[in-house]
Amino acid sequence: MTYGTASAPYLATRCLQQLAEDDSQDFSLAPETLTNNFYVDDALCGANTTEDALRLQQVLIGLLGRGGFHLHKFCASHPSILEAVPPDCREMEVPIELDSNEGIKTLGLL
Repeated sequence: MTYGTASAPYLATRCLQQLAEDDSQDFSLAPETLTNNFYVDDALCGANTTEDALRLQQVLIGLLGRGGFHLHKFCASHPSILEAVPPDCREMEVPIELDSNEGIKTLGLL
C-alpha cells in the first residue's frame, strides 16, 4: 500500500478489519484490538495483567506479521513487555526512565 494517497488510511483500516474477521477463531485476543484499538497504523491498547499484555503482544505480532504489517515504535509501561520486543522495534529503552519533561506521543498526543 502506498502511504500518502487518499485511499491509504481506508486500506490500512480495512486490512486490519479483514485480519480480525479471518483469524478471529485462531487468535481470540486479537479481533477486538484490531477492530477497536487502531487508528490507521497506530494501536493503543492494554491488559489487566502483565501476562495478558505479553500474550496479546505475541498474538498481534504473529497475526500482523502474517498480514504483512510490522509493529514498530512499541512502547509499554512494564519493562518485561518491552523486553519481549526486538530493540529496533522499541520507542523507548529498557529500563524505562521517564522524567517529568519526557513523554511518549501516541497519535500526535503527548
